[in-house]
Amino acid sequence: MNVLMIVVLALGLAVPVVAPTPSPSVRQVLVINTGNVPIFTLRVGDASTQHWGSDALGFDGVIDIGRGRMVRFPVDRSTCVADVRARFQGGAVIVMSHVDVCTVRRLTIGNAMPHSPRGRP
Repeated sequence: MNVLMIVVLALGLAVPVVAPTPSPSVRQVLVINTGNVPIFTLRVGDASTQHWGSDALGFDGVIDIGRGRMVRFPVDRSTCVADVRARFQGGAVIVMSHVDVCTVRRLTIGNAMPHSPRGRP
């Protein structure tokens, strides 16, 4: 066999084949504010561990009273279930538990029963 061919084959076999790590999917969701104060932040995560993702509304994003906005939600296809945490103007917080972020298209959030940011009513 040609020496050059042997070297090329050896190099090709020496390079490990690594599958790319799948990046989390992102899903567009229409979020509607039916509350009586604007929503200032919206985070997707796990309420039981208090691990929340970055603000889905972005630095200057707000959902005004009675308005809706398309929001990009991160999606972990291995679980599809997450909690959504909305913080309103003034600090009131609502956590919507067990939202199926793989299939939800529209999420309505109101502040009928807000909780303080520290978890006390």
